[in-house]
Amino acid sequence: MTRSDQSIRKGRINMTFNQMIKLALVVVYSAVAIPVCAAEPIASFSKLSKEADIIFTPPAELEEIAVVPMPFFPFEKAYKHKKAKLEIRYAIRPLSRISIDFTDPHGLTPAPGTVFPLVLTALIGQFAQHADAPKHEYIPEQAKSLFNADWAAASQFKASPKAKSEYKYALLLAIHKDKRGDAYTMFLFDDPKAVKATINKIVNTMRFAS
Repeated sequence: MTRSDQSIRKGRINMTFNQMIKLALVVVYSAVAIPVCAAEPIASFSKLSKEADIIFTPPAELEEIAVVPMPFFPFEKAYKHKKAKLEIRYAIRPLSRISIDFTDPHGLTPAPGTVFPLVLTALIGQFAQHADAPKHEYIPEQAKSLFNADWAAASQFKASPKAKSEYKYALLLAIHKDKRGDAYTMFLFDDPKAVKATINKIVNTMRFAS
């Protein structure tokens, strides 16, 4: 586990790893504010962007495509690169839409705005062939300069069937802003080396405004 898995920001919570993953999955489901089996986006992308204070500026080299329905974590936007073999999916979770339906016998249930590292871990567990795929946190200065975020982390892994992708690999990026919410970008590709420069160029297509 990373430092973020062991400690929820603004207060350490003594929970087992299984408890944390269970909690994170609850958040993944409850954040969408719709039944777990639903696969449609929770609201328009523009509405969610406004609620979370997100700026989204897709580069000209991206072409919008239909969103692939995801049964447990809907993405609201999807694009493909016009030249590179690369697909990008975007999701926004405003803090106001995140709820936690989780009861801890010791009264340790955290606030909705503090569980973002656990949600990323849970999503990796769903999208990756190996649930223990490592994730790497940006240093605070990078998170701020690239995304105007208080926290950011990413994980690259071989995509599982649950990712519903024709590509072999995925890079999942999560960004968080206190009192605003979270946003997720999933890059899908076959050749990590071939798309590295392209991803670096468009990695902050979605960032917090303030």
